[in-house]
Amino acid sequence: MIHSALFSPAATALVGASTDVGKFSGKLFHYFRARGYGGALWPVNPKYERLDDLACYPSLADLPGPVDHVGVAVAPHRVIPTLEEAIAAGAKAATVFSAGFAESGTEEGRALQERLSAFCRETGLAVVGPNCNGILNIRDGFVLSATAAVHNPALKPGPIGIVSQSGGFGQIGVMWRAMEMGLGVGLQVSCGNEAGLTASEIAGLMLDDPDIGIVLLALESIRDGAGLLSLGEKARAAGKPVVAVKLGRSSLGAKAASSHTAALVGADEVHDAALAQAGIVRVDTAQELCDVAMLYTGGKRPRDNGVAAVSLSGGSLVAAADHAEPNGLAFPAYQETTLEALRGLIPGFINVSNPTDLSPQAIGNREIFRSTLQTLAADPGVGTLMPILTLSQGPIVETICEVAQQSAQLTMVVWVGGTTDGSEAPAMSGLFHGVPVFRDIEPAMKALGHLLASMSALGRTEGAPEAPAGIDRDRALRIAGAGGELSAREAKEVLKAYGIATTAERLATSEAEAVAAFEAVGRPVVMKIDAEGVAHKSDIGGVALGLASGEAVRDAYRTMLERVAAHVEPSAIRGVTIEPMAPRGFEALLGFSEDPIYGPVVALGAGGILAEYLGRPVLRLPPLSEAAAREMVEAMPGRRVLSGVRGEAARDVGALVDLVVRFSHLAHDLAGTVREMDVNPVIVGAEGEGAIAVDALMVKGA
Repeated sequence: MIHSALFSPAATALVGASTDVGKFSGKLFHYFRARGYGGALWPVNPKYERLDDLACYPSLADLPGPVDHVGVAVAPHRVIPTLEEAIAAGAKAATVFSAGFAESGTEEGRALQERLSAFCRETGLAVVGPNCNGILNIRDGFVLSATAAVHNPALKPGPIGIVSQSGGFGQIGVMWRAMEMGLGVGLQVSCGNEAGLTASEIAGLMLDDPDIGIVLLALESIRDGAGLLSLGEKARAAGKPVVAVKLGRSSLGAKAASSHTAALVGADEVHDAALAQAGIVRVDTAQELCDVAMLYTGGKRPRDNGVAAVSLSGGSLVAAADHAEPNGLAFPAYQETTLEALRGLIPGFINVSNPTDLSPQAIGNREIFRSTLQTLAADPGVGTLMPILTLSQGPIVETICEVAQQSAQLTMVVWVGGTTDGSEAPAMSGLFHGVPVFRDIEPAMKALGHLLASMSALGRTEGAPEAPAGIDRDRALRIAGAGGELSAREAKEVLKAYGIATTAERLATSEAEAVAAFEAVGRPVVMKIDAEGVAHKSDIGGVALGLASGEAVRDAYRTMLERVAAHVEPSAIRGVTIEPMAPRGFEALLGFSEDPIYGPVVALGAGGILAEYLGRPVLRLPPLSEAAAREMVEAMPGRRVLSGVRGEAARDVGALVDLVVRFSHLAHDLAGTVREMDVNPVIVGAEGEGAIAVDALMVKGA
């Protein structure tokens, strides 16, 4: 119902319509009629009785029948009253072009958008916008947009859906580019500020369309983290890839995106993690979006990541080899039968390999190209054929295209130069005689890598993560929800409630209690200050290591309280904790923090002195399954150390995976109650020795 009202309405009203093409509303009216859409158009504007050959109505209440979709181009303060009239007239969908909402940066604009969002939630009206450039259904000729792209003669229907917040970037940067490449676009939506339908929701509706095979997202911001994850699940269920370019990677870009879309942009590395977890492949440019779509919509899929490249240019083959591994591709060795056949085809070459350097005798010889490609296509290790041309001749190109069309394998041509015989050559990457042609090696390798990543994401069958045994969520919530700041001891109790092992510790409020705790815990011990408002104890002299005698404990107690008193009010000091020195092992850092878009985000990295040298932590959205946690551990900085280096024993990876799973459920369950938590370090012992949380910091939510 919503899909047809949004993309293929039987009757559309345009409020604020005019014939003045110098105005936005005039462009809307003009372009609506440009593609010959068969549905009714009812312009609404009390200033006119007729617009061109159509009757113009003073209000939505005066329409001759029920309306499905209403386009709104009125002053911002009139938008909600107009939508109320639209619902009364039977509308199920609306597109609000009007600006002056949150993107204006004014309090009034933000308040108007909040009211509009509330209106959409309360009424259920499917609203695109505000501050958008509308909807195009190229297949049916439905154009509710002011984009001149509808006049591009290359515009043709096809299996690509495009969702963007920006009109210009989505409709020209992506859609126009796709047209020029010879690709067909079925649906395109510029959703603006997303006060009603979000980009993810619109993309989900596109996935429902049987004629759409791939959805491209061009986003400046992501407003709905949960919606993005749901979109990924829907894409997997439909077997249709979603590929995204998320702008705003740099601080300047993020600032520009925030001001344009009036939304929190979020940390880019969190967007990376969320998109990957959703199975949505992220690319860097509009061109890369279209490159992936070109490969996917051709219908042929690579069997695996094995590529066979053929060229007369040895340097081009070296360049292709350089770009293979970074894009998850490989050049597998040919089977012996393939090698024997190639030796017979390539005169003078004894040591034939992949990538394959053709001899000079192949210049101008279309049959060598044909036979070579056909031979490589028969090799079971080859998933994709990649002929690489510099300068060529028309007959050679025709032959390659013939083989490409006849082969079951995906064939993608890289053609860097032109022709020496005056025959046709492509001016840009795109379909050439129905075959995907790239104008350079790097974008071709990137596109194939992105295609394979999309196929892999669609093939994931992992279900919803199940909570492991031994979790007492209610106890954790009671501890975390208690009044006042949480101490490290209380944070460890929350960890224990989730079955996470922690070091034993005792609170001491005097020298005598500290010595008694030392005797009870064992030796050597570590002493830590327990004081309200102290997150980093070592910074104020609040940690003493390797205490091996009662006298050392007494001295450390007196010294520590003296040092800490210079930084903390005496009333904030609860005492000290005594705990055994942590066992030797790999030190990891595990934590989570509340992201304004996605909620809790779990981070896993190297801890201790290695943290700043081994790279940034790996991020994931909780909760995690065992498989997802294992992937996280495999991707973490310092992973090789866990396998044992320089005579060190291999570490208990299984125990770390289990701890990450439990911690991810803690982060998910305590979201809102706890704003952030750090466990540093987690000591991972040798195989079979387990993993243990040594220290913890927990910050309660507002």
